[in-house]
Amino acid sequence: MGGKKHNVHYYDLWCMKYLHRFKWDHLTEEINYQRAVHDQKLQTEISAAKRERDFYLSRVDKAKAVDAIIERKRKKNSINNRDDDDKREVQKKEDNEESGGGRRVTRTFGQKRAKADPVTDGNARVLSDSVLQLVAGKKQK
Repeated sequence: MGGKKHNVHYYDLWCMKYLHRFKWDHLTEEINYQRAVHDQKLQTEISAAKRERDFYLSRVDKAKAVDAIIERKRKKNSINNRDDDDKREVQKKEDNEESGGGRRVTRTFGQKRAKADPVTDGNARVLSDSVLQLVAGKKQK
């Protein structure tokens, strides 16, 4: 290789074949390509990790919000139940005082039966089946 004695490569001996029109860039081209592919894969993995993190954090926030809603409802119901219990006790005392300690009568009302709907009767079903068979082009049984 030659050069001055203080050069780092003074004692190195290179045995290379000369390649016509071969540039140094040709040697580094594949290394640069592999580096670019590695960087792209790394960016893809980082973006996927960020998406997973954001999804997880959004679910955590949503769970906290749901827990807070449930807690508020529970507190509200417990307060309302206490108020209702207090109102019932006051009402019972007033009823007992008014009726002279008599028994309070609670009335219940049963639900009335609905009348038969002509659309859901068996005759309407036969009619609809026959209409469907006519539309489909099949003969009636």
